[in-house]
Amino acid sequence: MSVICETMSNKYTREDLNKVGDSDFPDKGEVCASCRTKIPEFAELSSSEESRLRELARRDKLTAMNEIIKATGCNKRWAKIWALHPDGSKKHRFDGPPCLKCNEPCSGILNLATKLKVILYI
Repeated sequence: MSVICETMSNKYTREDLNKVGDSDFPDKGEVCASCRTKIPEFAELSSSEESRLRELARRDKLTAMNEIIKATGCNKRWAKIWALHPDGSKKHRFDGPPCLKCNEPCSGILNLATKLKVILYI
């Protein structure tokens, strides 16, 4: 089920969060390049509170999750997503050269295949 947000903002309000089920994933927010999950943003957090929670999430994810739940009213799943991404989107899962089709970094095996293809055609 997708959460339909009535506000035009990209941030979730407490009203939006009250409509979220325990099994729902965020339907707006920055997409993590590594896990492909949207990282929720919360309207209830001031910039100073958000900075404090991000710093806490870098050190202690479980405590940060509990603090996020208290501060925003979100569920555990969303708090976990947020706490796992204290610096926003992670880099791509792979760090090889760009894929010839999609231009995203390739995995090790795709990286090797790309190198072999280049070698064989030269």
